[in-house]
Amino acid sequence: MKLWGVINNAGICFIGNVEMMVTEDIHKILAVNYLGPVTVCKHFLPLLRESQGRIVNVASNCGLAPVPLMGAYCASKSALATMSEVWRYEFKMWKIKVCTIIPSGYKTGIMAYDKAAVAERWWKGASKSVKENYGKDCFYIKHKIKDPEAYLNPDFTEILDNIKLALLSVSPKSHYYSGLLSRALPFLYLHLPSCIGDRVMLIMANWFDFVPKALSPQPKSCH
Repeated sequence: MKLWGVINNAGICFIGNVEMMVTEDIHKILAVNYLGPVTVCKHFLPLLRESQGRIVNVASNCGLAPVPLMGAYCASKSALATMSEVWRYEFKMWKIKVCTIIPSGYKTGIMAYDKAAVAERWWKGASKSVKENYGKDCFYIKHKIKDPEAYLNPDFTEILDNIKLALLSVSPKSHYYSGLLSRALPFLYLHLPSCIGDRVMLIMANWFDFVPKALSPQPKSCH
């Protein structure tokens, strides 16, 4: 039996400013989202070369446009998307096709980690300067929206159909986009003037109640 395709779909994410995060968690995000797929593909390339099969990497629109408070995740998915492009060129000589899936706005559960435990770990590992400037409340990041998951799509049909096309089409596309923001966010980031594009990106961060202590409005003293 020959191996026809490898799908890399694993992903983790922690919400927070990189300055606040412990280095181990940054390494973990990069290990799962980027180094994991690279390691898996290196292992199976001899079999894919024999079958002239497919590599399908599930990246993210966050890898094509920066989203505040998701820096480590954006970096990991950007690395995966770029590596997919490089592989697409490098593996043509072996007739291995590489496709990238770009999803956006799906209810995957990637944010369903123990945020309180992560916040405590980051707070304990933070420097004095970080603690003084951000304050402990910033580590317990809260959504401004009451139920943010209500805005996420629970139907994965489009993503699954795109993965199927990437695996089985005679001439697959290099990229498959799923979800409204999968195209819109990168397009706005690339084509809007930075003075406007920056505002769009900051609106994305406005989903979170994140105001560092040092920048919070101070109550006026009475004399």
